[in-house]
Order: sequence, then structure tokens, then C-alpha cells
Amino acid sequence: MGSSLALSPLAAALAVAPDSLVQLPALWCLAAMVLAWVTGFDILYALQDVEIDRTQGLHSMPSRWGVRRSMWISRGLHLGAIGLLVLAWWMTPGFRYVFLGGIVAATALLVWEHAIIARYGTDRITMAFFTLNGIVSCLLGLTGVIDVLSAG
Repeated sequence: MGSSLALSPLAAALAVAPDSLVQLPALWCLAAMVLAWVTGFDILYALQDVEIDRTQGLHSMPSRWGVRRSMWISRGLHLGAIGLLVLAWWMTPGFRYVFLGGIVAATALLVWEHAIIARYGTDRITMAFFTLNGIVSCLLGLTGVIDVLSAG
């Protein structure tokens, strides 16, 4: 899922301005960010199926490497995603402090997501997975658009 969604920023840029893939290297950072972010939350979502996956012989990360290690992999992916967002912010003159504020808020939401899973397991997966990641998505999109439109 992460790789298909990671194509979204590249496909949108290609549709609007085909040369942007070469001229704006931050687009590649955003695509890599989406890959890391989605893969990280997909691992968390897979935690609820770990026992079924094991009995069915499926090789999800949680069934293969265990819940604890999978959670650490997800944390690392989310940390990498935030680093890529900061790099994209730094590389893009149109991104200013509104988007940076969005990155800070998104970081807090991802930390909260991991805290919920660490404390409650998959009992609160709806809050951790659907709600918080939906907010992260809207928040980053909105703050990015505000910054780019207000800069030009």
C-alpha cells in the first residue's frame, strides 16, 4: 500500500508540470515520506491480525518478527517520514513556517498514535490508525497549500 500511495505526489506533479520531477527534488522526498509513513501505519494495522496470520502461514511483519519488533520498525519508519518532511520543507522555498508547524503537529500525532498502540494494543486501533492518520494527511496537505499559496 505504501508504494502505491507514494506515487501520488509524483503523479500529481507529473500531471500539472511534467518537468517538476527533475526541477523539484523535494517531490521525491515527499514520495519517500508517504512510503515510510504509510508502511509504518500499515504495520501497526497488521498487529490486529498477528495470530490469524501465524495460523494461516501469512508472513506479515508482526507474524514473522513479532509485535514488539514490528512496533519498533514502524516507529523507525515514522521517524524517517518526519525527517523526509523536514528535508522537503528545507528544500522548497514555498514551504515556510505554516508547513513547518504542520510537520511539528504531525510529529506529535504520530507519537500519540504509537503511545495509544503501546498502551492499549489494538483495542483502540480505530483512533490510532484511522483518525490520527486522517488528521495527519489533512493537516500536512492544508498547511502545505497555505504556505505555497501565501508565498506566491
